[in-house]
Amino acid sequence: MTYVISGLPLQPFQPLFDLDDAALRARGIARQVADAKPGFPCRITLQDAEPGERLLLLPWRHLDVDTPYRADGPIFVRESARDTAVFRDTAPNSNEAACCRYAPTTTRDGCATRRSPRAYRWIR
Repeated sequence: MTYVISGLPLQPFQPLFDLDDAALRARGIARQVADAKPGFPCRITLQDAEPGERLLLLPWRHLDVDTPYRADGPIFVRESARDTAVFRDTAPNSNEAACCRYAPTTTRDGCATRRSPRAYRWIR
């Protein structure tokens, strides 16, 4: 059986990297700086950001269908991302692919407060 695991395409996010914080907020996006590793998983590179690295935290519709199963949620994308990760017939190294184990924890008003190893995990 052949399979591919890939990050999200870079192109839709590139114009966002040049926006100032006010323009990002108007789109429901927050610029953040990673302060720990793991904890800021990039959905493009499928790697955790390094401490001090800038990211965008934004809503992403990952299942855009016209059914009750439509779904979206918050994701991080690294401003330094240059290529979409692609893994063919292999899974990313579990130490590098923290994006499959960690997701933001949010407060009632929707602000990210910390990362929690509860929302994403590999299904084997």
